[in-house]
Amino acid sequence: MGRPPSSGGPAFRFTHAEVAEMEEHLRHLNNAIPQRNVIQGLAEKFTASAARAGKIPVQYKQVWNWFQNRRYSQRARTPRGAPPPQGKMLPTGAEEHHPASFRAQGSSSSYPGSHSGKSASDGGQAEFEAKSARDGAWYDVAAFLSHRLFETGDPEVKVRFSGFGPEEDEWINVRKCVRLRSLPCEAAECVAVLPGDLILCFQEGKEQALYFDARVLDAQRRRHDVRGCRCRFLVRYDHDHSEEIVPLRKVCRRPETDFRLQILHASRAAASADAQNVSPVEQKPQKAHKMMDVNTAEVTVVRNPDQGGPSDKPAAPLPAAPAGTHGDSVSDVQMGSVEVIPKVEAANEAHDDKMNVGA
Repeated sequence: MGRPPSSGGPAFRFTHAEVAEMEEHLRHLNNAIPQRNVIQGLAEKFTASAARAGKIPVQYKQVWNWFQNRRYSQRARTPRGAPPPQGKMLPTGAEEHHPASFRAQGSSSSYPGSHSGKSASDGGQAEFEAKSARDGAWYDVAAFLSHRLFETGDPEVKVRFSGFGPEEDEWINVRKCVRLRSLPCEAAECVAVLPGDLILCFQEGKEQALYFDARVLDAQRRRHDVRGCRCRFLVRYDHDHSEEIVPLRKVCRRPETDFRLQILHASRAAASADAQNVSPVEQKPQKAHKMMDVNTAEVTVVRNPDQGGPSDKPAAPLPAAPAGTHGDSVSDVQMGSVEVIPKVEAANEAHDDKMNVGA
């Protein structure tokens, strides 16, 4: 379990033929990690191939990492496992509340699978992940084999990592290096990854690719398309303080961020319910009433004296009064209209005189 280099040189890559062969093993095992002897055989086969002649030999850990990474990408499409049964050892601090039962379970464990909730070799999902002291990376826990308690009060457990044999078993501090497994992100769950979050990120080195703790420094949101999430995240790894821009597929969020998705789903459901409760009449926008200007000034209509009754034709609008007459009273306007009547009568008398002279 050598730590991958933090910088320098190209990242290790499998060839297309090697990837196709490993994917075939996954299909046969229903997305479960193959047995140790199968993985070792694949590593030796890839090393002896003509495509890798004169290159660095393919290690067992590299092949196992590929299977582990591919299984992580498949986890997002499957429901989370049921909570561990009551009789299962809970190494994430449960011994502080039930120390006697914890010690009794640990002392009676002799078979590797006695305390495994769901073994990864059986195609199930591991409930816990542990940090290896050898390389600082996180791995799924296949089984808790035993436990011990130091004078300092820090409990330790002996774990069997998923996909590894007894020679890779380790004693691990429970409080610092054992936790609930991280969750791969679906395309729609990128909104739950925010700057400042602790994540489990897949770092590809020159010889190996492992999962390390990292902090999200920034998030660049992009529009999703048929390929899924296009967002990018700037992360800083805790073990070597290197920074990298990674896609969502390399990010595993912590279970503590589930509340963000619950709030998001609740708000969307509430908005959908409100949209359905609105009646069609309320949804149809009402036609706006046309505003009309009405002249409220009093207008006096002058009629011909020969006309006995009121005219059926509407009166023509009068021109607007000059600005200087705006302050005139109503009586002044009426007096002005009365003065027009003698002028009309005088014009009629002049017309009658001309007719008499012509006669």
